[in-house]
Amino acid sequence: MVLVTDLGLTAMTGEDGLHVFARALSSAEASAGLQLWLIARNNEVLGEAMSDADGYARFAPGLTRGQGGSAPALVKATAVGGDFAFLDLSRPSFDLSDRGVGGRAPSGPVDVFATTERGAYRPGETVHATILARDPRANAIEDLSLTAIAPRPDGVEHSRSQLIDQGAGGRAFDIALDPEAQRGTWRMAIHADAKAPALANAAFLVEDFMPERIDFDLTAPDGPVAAADGLNVSVAARYLHGGIGAGLAIEGETRVSASDTMAAFPGFAFGLHDEQVNARLEALPSSLKTDAQGRATVPLRLPKMAPVTKPLKITAIIRARDTSGRPVERTLTRALMPNGPRIGIKPLFDGTAEEGSLARFEMIAVGALAQRIALDRVAWTLSRVETRYQWYKINGSWNYEPLVTRKRVASGESALNSDAATLIEAPVRWGRYELKVINRDGAHTAASVGFAAGWHTAAGVSQTPDRLEVGLDKPAYQIGDTARVRLVSRSAGKALVMVMDGRLIDMRAVDVMPGETVVELPVTDA
Repeated sequence: MVLVTDLGLTAMTGEDGLHVFARALSSAEASAGLQLWLIARNNEVLGEAMSDADGYARFAPGLTRGQGGSAPALVKATAVGGDFAFLDLSRPSFDLSDRGVGGRAPSGPVDVFATTERGAYRPGETVHATILARDPRANAIEDLSLTAIAPRPDGVEHSRSQLIDQGAGGRAFDIALDPEAQRGTWRMAIHADAKAPALANAAFLVEDFMPERIDFDLTAPDGPVAAADGLNVSVAARYLHGGIGAGLAIEGETRVSASDTMAAFPGFAFGLHDEQVNARLEALPSSLKTDAQGRATVPLRLPKMAPVTKPLKITAIIRARDTSGRPVERTLTRALMPNGPRIGIKPLFDGTAEEGSLARFEMIAVGALAQRIALDRVAWTLSRVETRYQWYKINGSWNYEPLVTRKRVASGESALNSDAATLIEAPVRWGRYELKVINRDGAHTAASVGFAAGWHTAAGVSQTPDRLEVGLDKPAYQIGDTARVRLVSRSAGKALVMVMDGRLIDMRAVDVMPGETVVELPVTDA
């Protein structure tokens, strides 16, 4: 089928019905005055609507809940001039899982939260449960009678309790487990009507689990570890009932991984921020056991690592097995001495630099023993980072790749002293930036940090060409505030901005130009 039309239809299904948006494909303008029909699989017309000035129409939620032949199949649209289009509702919907739109599903008229105080119990213990009943706006529903049904793992009902409101929509009750209670996953279902589907479910495990029988301590010299020397870790094992943990099998791994921080220099980031460093594991020697005093010395063998600019750390992952073969695991971490100097950068702003301000940073150099050292010549470059996309076609399929470009904004050369941090600053406007520092004299080392500038919060970094960067000027709002929404687009067009809290509150079409567009939305008590 070939359909030539200027009508572009988009539909979203929610708890409040089917939302349909119509726009002209030629101009992206809203298509007002369209006659819309919601048609079932059996060709029955379920409902009719007319698009408003924003090209929007809604079909009531009851029209979308049909089954079989009465299930909605398509939306048909007809314009005054005779243009015609339809949207097939039976086709798979657009996958929004990578668009950051996940979250909690909208609740019904009664929103119930159910939990137990822990997730596992022994037979004969008592399960303590807490229930909260709220409406869709999180207000307590008082004087609502609820029923809690607890079936066993085989589906047989174990208990049924009538739950009376104990204040503010809350309830607390107990489920007593028999000493011979069936092992497995039990379930607790909360109903307002015992014959209707459950409003909430909670699961808990009933098992003959045993607590740990042994404990052991790991000790090693403090301070950074030289890669050439390795590290010996001392193990001291004992039984929890007081006996010495003699003859226990010891096993585990040595893990070397990267970090961008050093504990002695809080706030400073070390190494290149976009450097990919894969952690490496090395198995401990076999046949290790504790001696008659419950002690053992475990030599850590370091896996080989390629040279990196970030600090490294070594983690001993050691397990001791009791006489029944059950393992107990402990870990110990130490910093590794770098094989050369490391440069640290500390931004003097919180998260996002203010638009139109001076972005200020402190720089230091650190030696092998985690002490401050001097570097006579380090070159720094502040670059603005921009991302665009290149499309290509392979075997008949279109794909894209991101192209990241860096435009130098400011640069300079400084000396890093061993007694005080070196300060640098440069003006920034909105956008994304990268500060990179390279040692020009002596051993090669480098460091970098990425950051954003602008008034917005939670600015999204687009990883696909069909996404806009969106940010807000505040993390939270009060009734009566005005929210400023920042949109960054690569081309001109129309953006449909919707405000929802489980239902559509406000919607408006916005002209978007290349670059930054700001939309102001009043925060109402709608």
